[in-house]
Amino acid sequence: MAATGVSPVHPSLSVLRKAVEDTYGAHLSQANVEAFAEDTLNGQLNVDTIRQLWGWRHSGYKTVRRSTLDVLARYVGEADWCAFVANSVKRLEQDSLLVGAFDGLSYKELHVGQRVSVSWQPDRTACFVYDGNGHFHIASVANSSLLREGDEFDCCMLVVGEPAFLSSLVHDGRNVGAYTIGRVNGLSAVSFEP
Repeated sequence: MAATGVSPVHPSLSVLRKAVEDTYGAHLSQANVEAFAEDTLNGQLNVDTIRQLWGWRHSGYKTVRRSTLDVLARYVGEADWCAFVANSVKRLEQDSLLVGAFDGLSYKELHVGQRVSVSWQPDRTACFVYDGNGHFHIASVANSSLLREGDEFDCCMLVVGEPAFLSSLVHDGRNVGAYTIGRVNGLSAVSFEP
């Protein structure tokens, strides 16, 4: 690590971004970044600096200043960036896990037409119908801000306590990319009809 700056692809930066959002209690977005910078950080960081760190601005920097990272590290309860990195190494070592038995299912356990019910916080529920080859469509959904009945997606596994990654999401007739449900706390429940 250079004394003047840190690479914008440093592995601990993604951990720091997540820690900042966890401490803030909300996902940082273009809508709340100014309030975060002014109210939460008391203007210690420029809004454009935060936008660059979160990947919303792609030009203008090859390194991130240590002083910027020190501010964010202190915000999440560490003494400075170096202390954060030392502790994030421990977190990164725990970032991989061999999963034996788990509470959930793989698409390989399903047959075409089988229904899968899932729920996630705070009060969201959905019923997916398996179409084959890891592909599903939504039969019903409640309290989701994006998902709608009839949307389609691909998914390999649905596991309680883990986020569900819905790839190739077709929403309102167009492919909108990937969508994660239960991003913070994972799925609350997964069940399927035999």
